[in-house]
Amino acid sequence: MGAPSWLRACLELALAHHPDCAHCRHDVYRIGRARLCIGCFTAYPIAVALLVLLAVGPVRAPPGLWLALGVAAGSVQFLSTAGWTRTRRSKILVKVCLGLGLGFATFDLMALPMSLAWKAGAFLAASLLASFSIWPKARRMLATCGPCLESWAAKAFPAA
Repeated sequence: MGAPSWLRACLELALAHHPDCAHCRHDVYRIGRARLCIGCFTAYPIAVALLVLLAVGPVRAPPGLWLALGVAAGSVQFLSTAGWTRTRRSKILVKVCLGLGLGFATFDLMALPMSLAWKAGAFLAASLLASFSIWPKARRMLATCGPCLESWAAKAFPAA
């Protein structure tokens, strides 16, 4: 006996959050039967790895350098926001830059001489601002994939 359909749907949504259709095939990695979001499973591991490397390595840099590198690298995400990344390779490249940007900017933010509460607030504010970059893609996806999403939701969450 397998997991309930709603649990499988929630897990799929957490790992891929892209419809399983031809339109979104370049947005996911397929590993066996698992579908993984290219953005999440590229950018976040790179950001974490970079943070660890910078934290353990003897790295000296002028104040603000890592933040400037982070903003520069992370700004490549604009290509995705604008809808200009159509191939898997271009999507991965943009998400590598985003991961580097997140790692550099977060490292510099954590090094600032302010309380942890202020750092957390600044990090949340920056995350909120960055999250606005997903809205254009979400609108394009809903316009294109609306029927697929409705079909998926009906199968995943059948009416009681």
